Amino acid sequence: MFAYLLLALSPLILATMLPYYKEEKAQKRKYYIILGIIFVFIIGFRSIDLGSTDTYVYTKQFLNAGSYDNLSDYLSIRNVTEIGYNTFEWILARLFGKPVYLIVVTSIIYVLSVFGFAKKNSTSPAYSIFLYVTIALLLFNMQGMRQSLAMSICIFSYEYVKKRKPIKFFILVALAFFFHRTAIVFAIIYFLYGQKLTKKRALLYVPISAIVLLLSNQIIDFANKVFTFGGIERTYTGIASGGGYVTLFLHILILVVAILGSKNDNDNDNEYSLLFYMSLLCTISFLMRYFGAYEAERISFYFAYAEIALLPNSIERLKPSNRVIVQVGFFVIAMAIFISKLINNNFLPYSFFWNS
Repeated sequence: MFAYLLLALSPLILATMLPYYKEEKAQKRKYYIILGIIFVFIIGFRSIDLGSTDTYVYTKQFLNAGSYDNLSDYLSIRNVTEIGYNTFEWILARLFGKPVYLIVVTSIIYVLSVFGFAKKNSTSPAYSIFLYVTIALLLFNMQGMRQSLAMSICIFSYEYVKKRKPIKFFILVALAFFFHRTAIVFAIIYFLYGQKLTKKRALLYVPISAIVLLLSNQIIDFANKVFTFGGIERTYTGIASGGGYVTLFLHILILVVAILGSKNDNDNDNEYSLLFYMSLLCTISFLMRYFGAYEAERISFYFAYAEIALLPNSIERLKPSNRVIVQVGFFVIAMAIFISKLINNNFLPYSFFWNS
């Protein structure tokens, strides 16, 4: 448990030791270097037996990739929609050979994407990184390797939405698609920038959301046929067949705090609104699981990154008397969810790969 608590609390503890880590260049560099070492060491050198069996499967596939001398030969036996990931794993396998390098390199990519996103989009990067660890994004990253890499690529593309550089944005989303086909959903983000968050617009999304939820199964079936070149059997129907109400409550609560914070407009309104709409998409996608489209929970992870920036940004907009209460309240909820998921999903006890 200590390793996981270190991951969760080190961003906040280190921020108190380096109080000017957001503004002062030397402190900022020191903060992210120390935190990066902690994260990569714990995530990158973890046992392949932690969590689901996904990591074990990925490492076996990695060893198989290394047995092929030619990339074209390896790609010929793989799925066309995974060509990005398969090329990535083949290169690593040929360069290093040992599966631990696959886990370390992917961990570095996750850390760089999350740290960069928090640093550029959050008023409190330390709190954002804490939320990344505790509200289940980290635990998913430690299992779903292909999709997690696709998610990281999408998060790298996020800055091009703000800079209005469509070519670079869509190239990265296309690349992410060839790691995991679900990444195509992230393309919608580009068209949401500039849509100011207003009460009238928020009310409009209520009936739209209801229609999407009622058509959840049909939407997933259609997307499955279009983006898998003819369709494949839906295989995730058992992933989220029950539970998840606490996580759903957390998604909704973050949206409520964001709406309260939106009363105080500032020059960063376009970016704040974009984070809100991403979080709304996250909640809707998560809700779709209760309408039979269990696969949509996977889709919600692409948009969940917005929540780790939206929440601290929203808290910053609240009245000073309410900020501490809300921040501490979310800290307690997030830690409770994190510990519960660790206990119930084969993450304990933590062990390193050499103990596997």
